[in-house]
Amino acid sequence: MKILDSLRTTDVALADVERFDLDRDQRLVATVGETPDQRWLRREGEGWRSIRPRDDEQLPFAGELDALALEGRIDVLSWKPGRRLTLAAPYAATRAIYKARRRSAHAEALSVHVGAELLMREGGFTCPPLLAHSREHAVLVFERLDARPLTIGLADTERFRRIGKNLRALQERTPSVYLALHGPRDEERVLVRMRERTLAIVGDEPAGAEALLRRFTRVLGDVRASAPVVAHRDLHDGQFLVRGDELVLLDFDLLCLADSALDVSNLGAHLELRALLGDAGGDGGNGVTEESARACGEALFEGLGRNGDREFHRRVLFYRGATFLRLAWVYHARPRFARHCPELLARARAAFDEFESDA
Repeated sequence: MKILDSLRTTDVALADVERFDLDRDQRLVATVGETPDQRWLRREGEGWRSIRPRDDEQLPFAGELDALALEGRIDVLSWKPGRRLTLAAPYAATRAIYKARRRSAHAEALSVHVGAELLMREGGFTCPPLLAHSREHAVLVFERLDARPLTIGLADTERFRRIGKNLRALQERTPSVYLALHGPRDEERVLVRMRERTLAIVGDEPAGAEALLRRFTRVLGDVRASAPVVAHRDLHDGQFLVRGDELVLLDFDLLCLADSALDVSNLGAHLELRALLGDAGGDGGNGVTEESARACGEALFEGLGRNGDREFHRRVLFYRGATFLRLAWVYHARPRFARHCPELLARARAAFDEFESDA
């Protein structure tokens, strides 16, 4: 990574950099450390300058953070400068989750979440209730649920089977609000943007990624059209919480109509990713293993109930390949995990190989 050389002028160790991003003005931003002690640096000239969420002039809610801090502790959960800010902070007599955006993005975010709440009521998942919103400050305020993260252990297979069943039920529902259509050509545009973003941040890309993108474009025309269904479009294990017997689904920013293979392919690939990265996944700090990721993935597809559908299986391979290709670019800009990119590309290649051999 060419950009890393410039960090030598700061007190930041490479191992502490969580990720690199571009803000809306295409300036490089480094996220350092983990929540709640994260800090952010922005590249300016040949050096780096510390920046704070409260100084983000493109997010109207940022100007309210000092006043909000007088009411109690603020924990920044994520921040993409100039794009969005998520934090846990006081609300009335409790704490809530605030999701702030640019003013131009607020109305759509509100509409999509209201539609998601209606879908979730009969789709088998719980949706965090919306407590309040402000057009002026472009922020949505959600109830902070007493729940725990979804784990990926051998004891979690029945929960993943339920996720598959609930996804199938969600796919069979008709949305009450307008949702954009996301097809294979849109997936191609996502990959192209991700490649451009990675090149702008790092200056290069994982070896072989460009060739796989060309291959993706070549096989794209072989994907048979299917009736579009409700899709989350950013479905991974981190989008779920567990509250008693309830499965809570989060973050509906990209809710759309898409192929029924899209969400399950993305989630299945992320289960494998967790095992590859060695992420914690289980009570007591047990790590995700290849065995537990495979068992949970198999249960997920069993719950979905489409295992006998050959064309569905081919479309899963197509979107699986796309997911691993996208993840290779994502993790190329995350110094601690960039070494895994060759394996991510190998899994993308294997998915495309099987897709073409099954024609």
